[in-house]
Amino acid sequence: MQAILLVTVFSCLLAAAQGAGAGEACDATNTCADTNSACVASKCACNDGYTQSGTTCNKTPQAAGPGAGEACDATHKCADANAACVAAKCACNDGYTQSGKTCSKTQAAGPGVGEACDSTHTCADANSNCVAAKCACNDGYIQSGKTCSKSPSAGVSQPLSSGQRGGFIISLLLNISTP
Repeated sequence: MQAILLVTVFSCLLAAAQGAGAGEACDATNTCADTNSACVASKCACNDGYTQSGTTCNKTPQAAGPGAGEACDATHKCADANAACVAAKCACNDGYTQSGKTCSKTQAAGPGVGEACDSTHTCADANSNCVAAKCACNDGYIQSGKTCSKSPSAGVSQPLSSGQRGGFIISLLLNISTP
């Protein structure tokens, strides 16, 4: 009984140490096991040029025919399964972006400023962070739609006018002399 329990625990630890397979959930602690994949939107996705087969990523065979962006017709069909012949050129289908002569799944951007966020849905704007479950602009930046723009007054110190300097000195003297 103890031997079976020990083997089961060892098997579970070994599986956890290997990481997630293609198509499986991943995060900072459960990384992708296949070196030809990356953690995208909390799932292991095959890199460009690789196709998922079960939980592994295999090199996509080069098919005969024109690639994305190349000329095509009824007899010369697009080699990429995620492209179609449109106006005599291979064009990537909706949800796919041309990368060289292939079509790759378009990566979804994170939430914009003012939108809900969490540890798996990070803010799209590089000048924002997730604060109280919403994307907010960093110091020195202001919200402009769903993005952050540098604040016009960020890092600029304005000189005090003579009236302001006098008021500041009087206020400082009052604060110092008041017990």
